[in-house]
Amino acid sequence: MEPLRTIVALLLIPALLAACSSGPEPDEGDPAAAPAPVEGISGVPIHVEWRNLNPRRPDSPLGVINRSSPELREIYRNPAAYQHVKPVDDDVMAALLGALQELGFFEHASKGAALDSFHPGEGLHGVVHVKRGEETFALVFSPGMYGSEIPEVYRDCKVAIFEVHRRTMWLAPAASEDPDRVFRSPPRAPRR
Repeated sequence: MEPLRTIVALLLIPALLAACSSGPEPDEGDPAAAPAPVEGISGVPIHVEWRNLNPRRPDSPLGVINRSSPELREIYRNPAAYQHVKPVDDDVMAALLGALQELGFFEHASKGAALDSFHPGEGLHGVVHVKRGEETFALVFSPGMYGSEIPEVYRDCKVAIFEVHRRTMWLAPAASEDPDRVFRSPPRAPRR
């Protein structure tokens, strides 16, 4: 790995992890305590995921989605299909996308590849995939890529996703829960 990329990776990962650290929860009744929208992130569906493509390794996929994404409801509607995805705050997603940019992901990734088009197979290690709105980017790693920058870029991006996922606290909804209940206010109790 070239020295500059090593330095960038060593500096970005702690900054990214600092963005993941949880502080006190804002009071939901106070609009001033709500997090400020992050430009280019808030309200845009962003999904970042790593998947293992090596059939000899049983590693589970890991992914994150921004909390302001309209697609977040799908996690509550189909929790079994999204066990590996955790919602993160928009500022954490912005930090993760910035880290991926600095690590060279967007420079080496193929544009327009759907995540479902990658299937485990011989000679493949894994894929780092970013879906931002309708744009998709994928960086696939296979053994034939040694000797280029791609193995290091892939590894560093994978580590960034692992660390954000690992440090994000989230309890998945139960499959029997009504998904729309999560987004509704509780009924008001009658006054006596």
